[in-house]
Amino acid sequence: MAGVEEKGVLLEPVTLDPVPESQQKPPRRAEWLVGLVVLLAAFAWGLSVWFQGEPEEPSPTPEPETPEVVTMDPTPDAVPPEPTPTPVPLRTVLTLISEPPGASVLVGGLFQGVTPLEFESWTEGEAVDFRLTGFAPVRETFPGLEESANMTVVLTEEVAPVRLSGDVEDVVLKINGQLANLPSDGILNLPLRASVLRVEKPGFEVWEQEVSPTRAYQREIRITLVPVQEEKTPPEAPENPQGSREAVVRNTLGIEMVRMNVPMEGAIGAPRGTPGRRTQEAVRKVRLERPFRLAATEVSNAQFARFDPSHSSGTAGSLNLGAPDLPVVRVRWEQAVQFCNWLSTQEGLPPAYVEKDGRWEIEATPGTGYRLPTEAEWEMSMRLHAGGTLYAWGDKMPPPANTVHLAGKESAGVVSTVFQEYEDGARGPVAVAEAYPGPERILGLAGNVREWVHDAFSAPVSGRTLLVDPMGDGGGRFHVMKGAGWRDGRWMDVRIAKRGYGETAADDLGFRVARYVNP
Repeated sequence: MAGVEEKGVLLEPVTLDPVPESQQKPPRRAEWLVGLVVLLAAFAWGLSVWFQGEPEEPSPTPEPETPEVVTMDPTPDAVPPEPTPTPVPLRTVLTLISEPPGASVLVGGLFQGVTPLEFESWTEGEAVDFRLTGFAPVRETFPGLEESANMTVVLTEEVAPVRLSGDVEDVVLKINGQLANLPSDGILNLPLRASVLRVEKPGFEVWEQEVSPTRAYQREIRITLVPVQEEKTPPEAPENPQGSREAVVRNTLGIEMVRMNVPMEGAIGAPRGTPGRRTQEAVRKVRLERPFRLAATEVSNAQFARFDPSHSSGTAGSLNLGAPDLPVVRVRWEQAVQFCNWLSTQEGLPPAYVEKDGRWEIEATPGTGYRLPTEAEWEMSMRLHAGGTLYAWGDKMPPPANTVHLAGKESAGVVSTVFQEYEDGARGPVAVAEAYPGPERILGLAGNVREWVHDAFSAPVSGRTLLVDPMGDGGGRFHVMKGAGWRDGRWMDVRIAKRGYGETAADDLGFRVARYVNP
């Protein structure tokens, strides 16, 4: 057959051989049926997937961890390397040290501890204080540090003079157990803390006393040695059955010490309903049994100056309160008890008061040393004279003219409140020997100046319990004041039962002394 040209393409005719019947394809109808079945199966599978969602793939099973294999050096002498330690940051410590140790450390006024003391954090340039009793305080500032270090301060011991007199020739002196030389003038410079003085001399009993010097004045210690063979003076005899009393004794300052008539029993304070009564004036039943002496007069400026020459009672307006024979005023309670201790040492008596933690307290079993009268002794002595009256002179105001020294009308230019119906002839205090007479030659209990007594202030409760020789608590912050003074111009302030309290000195506040008779 000839070639045919179609659309520019030359097609060559091809001759095919006939296919055997056995190899021929099935008819097209069968192929169509097979395709339809496949299509329906695919459609059914798609519907099932649409309704049920895709099947979750199974979670793969974790393969077991293969332990790390450390390849060791096959050499027998090989040693595994040591692990490298993790670096720890160094802490910077500042250690505060004092010589001697035990000083209190304060930063910003707050106590931090005692030396030696470590600080791990601080502020460079901030002040740090070192304090130790008996040593001058030291202030330093914190340094700036990049590594730990010590800061050492040397404390300087502070001293004050103490003069020894009396039996001091050829004696062996020990201070806190250490031998010491006594200068020819008898003056020792002792640290500002308690020291024990011990004096020994062959043939005499050992003399020993604890002394606490002060910057305020030079302490005077009189030593009286007692021979070993000499019998001690027996205690004063008690009162006889007739009740007569021994003569008045005058001490080394010229103060008359009156032996009071004991036993005394009665009540102090004010019953409910008493005009002018205050809540702290509850009635207490007391009995005074131990014999005691009470100073006939208040301590004068001249007498106090023997103890503290630098003290001044000062003035009140145009009034001069510093005359030698006037009562000493502007004295704190602590100064009064230190005067008592000083007077005891002058006369070789055991001091009645001891200083503990910066406060003065009376000995647990006080001996015959000088002390302030107790509130019970003061008020019971007054009532011995006045009985159960409201005032020292009776139950009515005003008092008899020119007797007790209060704020009369002549004091109008000095004090704000006065008794207009009363005159006592003085605008202020009078000499201690000219004050209003009270019981048993005791002067000035009712007026002139108010007086410190031994007791710390508290609000007592009325009760039926009988208090025998009550001492009260002397170690508190506030202490009781009894009596009236030249500034008092209100009737409720001049009552016998009135009890004030305070801690500061005043220009109308003084004191008198007392002491027990027997050890």
